[in-house]
Amino acid sequence: MDPHTRMSATVVSMVWTLLIGAIFAGCSRGTAALPRQEPSETGTSAFGLDRPISEERAREIAIRDAEKSYGDLSNFIVRTKLGEQGWHVDFIYAYAQGLGGDISYVIDTRTGEIVSKEHSQ
Repeated sequence: MDPHTRMSATVVSMVWTLLIGAIFAGCSRGTAALPRQEPSETGTSAFGLDRPISEERAREIAIRDAEKSYGDLSNFIVRTKLGEQGWHVDFIYAYAQGLGGDISYVIDTRTGEIVSKEHSQ
């Protein structure tokens, strides 16, 4: 095989390798071109797809409501856990644990609605 033919075969092989690599690189970023989907307050995406709300979002909903009713929450410890009824967001009075004054919320995991709210005394 003459050197010119060998060089042409090498160039063709390199072009194919680059082309296939570019195709696979594009496939691995397949969703990068989609617009970012921001969740709404109800947990529905910008495209109307229902999805669960995050723990952080559930805390924000409970904190916003508790601040309306109780004002300053700096004396409370906030604990969140996922339960059967939804996100449980508990505000525990930091200086008198077990003596009452705690606030408990249950936030629906799909809609973000407050399912229940209790204030123990």
